[in-house]
Amino acid sequence: MKIDIVSGCDAHFAQHLAVMLLSLADTNPQHSFSVFVLWSGSSSEKDKLREVLAGTPFEFSLIEVSNAGLSDLVVTGDITTMTYARLLMGNLLPLEIDRILYLDGDILVRGDVCELWTTDLQGRTIGAVVDLPRYPFNQTLGLRADALYFNAGVLLIDLRRWRERKIGERALTLAREHRDRLRWSDQCALNFVLQDDWTVLDRSWNFQSFDIAHVVNGHMRFDRVDPNRLASARLIHFNGTSKPWHYLNDHPLKGEYLHYRARTPWPLRRFRDRHPRNIARKYLLRYAPALLTAYGGLRKSVGWSD
Repeated sequence: MKIDIVSGCDAHFAQHLAVMLLSLADTNPQHSFSVFVLWSGSSSEKDKLREVLAGTPFEFSLIEVSNAGLSDLVVTGDITTMTYARLLMGNLLPLEIDRILYLDGDILVRGDVCELWTTDLQGRTIGAVVDLPRYPFNQTLGLRADALYFNAGVLLIDLRRWRERKIGERALTLAREHRDRLRWSDQCALNFVLQDDWTVLDRSWNFQSFDIAHVVNGHMRFDRVDPNRLASARLIHFNGTSKPWHYLNDHPLKGEYLHYRARTPWPLRRFRDRHPRNIARKYLLRYAPALLTAYGGLRKSVGWSD
């Protein structure tokens, strides 16, 4: 079976996308894939990503995306212009492709994706998984109060219908004209444009960090792990502020991410955020989370900063 995959990244995120691609290759050797990467970044980082792809059995294309057409969009924190690049897929991908599976770069593939690929979309444009935590700003965005809100990290897309309904173009227009309504950039725009036009997928296809984590004094703590649910999850999405390439992160599959990362041209030899303050925080988070509040108060009172 031939499966078409699209993802996108800039040079900063290439190492994480490489992990996703290697895990896809390892867990799905029985299928053939065409992989399309929407790319913007230096030629040296592009060459490294090409090296990773060349070591897989995939057919692949790296498609250059001009930031000029996206430069007027809101970018904050981890949201870059390339975050919006998937909205251009209708025009950038070959016209003969009428179904595509979009995967974010911060995903770990742990199972056969054939069942997802063959899912009946019931006449709707996409299939997606409900976001966690539940989106609390439906009124601001313009959704019904009872409307579900999907996470856009994994999207099974009827690309022909996407093109016919001009989903990407409409989402870009919303992102430009109603910036104040979007809490999470193009994900919000897609939820507005695709309301009542998406099929709910099982959580195993986008098993998110908040499926097993909660926030303790501003830090994500992964201590609500149901081993059976985790074992059945086939696409692990490291969404949220705590990532497996962060020292403070304790995701139960962090070691698996690091295993794949070691096989890339970007092995993680030292956590950039590993310093004495975070060593103390990690200890408290793991063994005495209630003391984090006192620790934070002490730092504030004496004027310590990060």
